[in-house]
Amino acid sequence: MESVSFIMTCHVYFLAVGHCRSSTVIQVLCVQNAGHFTVLVSNSLKSHAEYQVLSAALCLIGNICRALRSQVLPYCDDIMAVLLEKLSSSTLHQSLKPQILSLFGDVAIAVGPRFTKHIHSVLHQLSEISSPCAAMSDKMTEEFQNELWQGCLDAYTGIMQVLIDDKDCLVDDVLLILSHVPLIIIIITLSSVNISHSDIKIASCSELIGNLCTAFGAEILPLVDTEAIHKLLTVGRHSKITKTKALASLATKNIKELKGGSSWTDGGQANLRSAAYEALMEFVKNSPRDCYVWVQRTTMIILEWLQHVLALVGHIQSSFDRAQNNGLLSLRTTLQSMLRRMTLEDAPKISDAVVAAVLQMFSSSSGRAGGGVQEDALMTASALVEVLGDKFVNYMDAFRPFLAIGLKNHAECQVCSAAAGLISDICRALGSQVLPFCDDFMKMLLENLGNNNLHRSVKPQILSVFGDIALAIGPEFKKFLEIVLQTLAQASVAYVDKPDYEMVEYLNDLREACLEAYTGIVQGLKGDQIAPNADVQLLLPHVPHIISFISSIAIDSDHSDTNIASSAGLIGDLCTAFGVHMLPLVDTEPISELLSQGRHSKTTRTKTLASWATKEIKKLKGSASW
Repeated sequence: MESVSFIMTCHVYFLAVGHCRSSTVIQVLCVQNAGHFTVLVSNSLKSHAEYQVLSAALCLIGNICRALRSQVLPYCDDIMAVLLEKLSSSTLHQSLKPQILSLFGDVAIAVGPRFTKHIHSVLHQLSEISSPCAAMSDKMTEEFQNELWQGCLDAYTGIMQVLIDDKDCLVDDVLLILSHVPLIIIIITLSSVNISHSDIKIASCSELIGNLCTAFGAEILPLVDTEAIHKLLTVGRHSKITKTKALASLATKNIKELKGGSSWTDGGQANLRSAAYEALMEFVKNSPRDCYVWVQRTTMIILEWLQHVLALVGHIQSSFDRAQNNGLLSLRTTLQSMLRRMTLEDAPKISDAVVAAVLQMFSSSSGRAGGGVQEDALMTASALVEVLGDKFVNYMDAFRPFLAIGLKNHAECQVCSAAAGLISDICRALGSQVLPFCDDFMKMLLENLGNNNLHRSVKPQILSVFGDIALAIGPEFKKFLEIVLQTLAQASVAYVDKPDYEMVEYLNDLREACLEAYTGIVQGLKGDQIAPNADVQLLLPHVPHIISFISSIAIDSDHSDTNIASSAGLIGDLCTAFGVHMLPLVDTEPISELLSQGRHSKTTRTKTLASWATKEIKKLKGSASW
């Protein structure tokens, strides 16, 4: 009875506390009785072992702290003594530990700087409970691990808030917290594994991250490794709760420190230099719109440092210099992220400097082993094309020789693949303005397809580029039509050994590339007008083979969902281009079954294209009946 009575008392008081903020009378009563209930809670925690009683008592402490805030100060020492004693008790029910850990955060936020006297004791408990070994214990269920990490996050968040609010905080306390930062990062890392499943956990991670940044700024960088920084700065972007302003504020204040990381003498340890630039990259990705000025400023700093690094490439002598240079070259990927955040108005203002840096990357890497620099240069150029659009045409003459170098780098398939990808980006951005460069592009792409030394993984991408070129130049693609159609006809009948799953995946990629190329050619020759351009009739003799190719995909049980989507899109395009002439070719069981699969797909794109192709076929049937 006593246990039940106590729980009911807690419940009644909880209702009263819940109205504190809106009722002055009730608030006064709660303050007057806080001492009585605190004593009641303390005694119950000491004398009771029943789970329900203890849980209710802990819940009441949290409610008192959240409602009365600093007015709970007279009872803080008693509350903390009981909580710490209970947490270290071997008889405590395991499931109550997260609740006690969360209460540390509630008490800290309630009493503010006066909590500093308890920081050492609390951190000692957190260090033991949240250590990697304890957190990974096989005896714990995944649910309990999540609850435990949540409790640790709540506790750390409260402690960090105390340090932020306490301007006179002792240096020893700050250093003690700094010594726990790697542990905090471990908790964030572990907690973010299933972060999409818990908005509460996301909010706690985001708040803790903001507090860490505000309290310590760039000083935290030397204490964590690359993965830790990555988690620290990216965990918030999965949240519906926007916490990026705290991160952007830190970046604005400490851009010099982060940039200075490139010259840290211990920058090679724990990948610190790369981590510093990765931090910048993540700040840019996640910064809110009102921090765009910072993005502009940082982009120019990164460009300045990239040019400085490239000037050193030719003077690398020692292994230390080389290691330092490799770390600094992570600036390239940082620059790519920043370019994608630039507006259409600002991109042209920095494009000359970016192009100069990219061309210098190519020049410095010529004749050297390893294609990493060339690949990054091409990817940086792709990012620039993305933001400049058709204005990139001004740089085509300067880029063309280096693009050829990339396409001819058969020994390093990543470089060749990046070059092919850049051509696709250029075609989409420039449209018909790419025509003067197409003869060179097509010559090199066709040569690559016939080169047995080029890794097969690049060839599907090259076939896809044909479709992008056709879309860009439209009817002007006629002069390349025959050779491209012959190439696609050969690729579309490729066969692989079924038990080899890697080859099955490659076959699907090859088919996907053929479908994309055919689609680009049909759309390019047909034009954008309602009435198809007469040039599309040049494809008519090849349509039976195209439909036969799609049918072979339909009857292959290993086809992919993207194969279905692209096949459906191509069927729809052929129907709109050739009208009723298509009906005998597409009104077949394999095609009908393929479109049926597409309409029932869980992928929106596949479902949409399959439904559209089905409607186009129905239109043809309606026209034929007349």
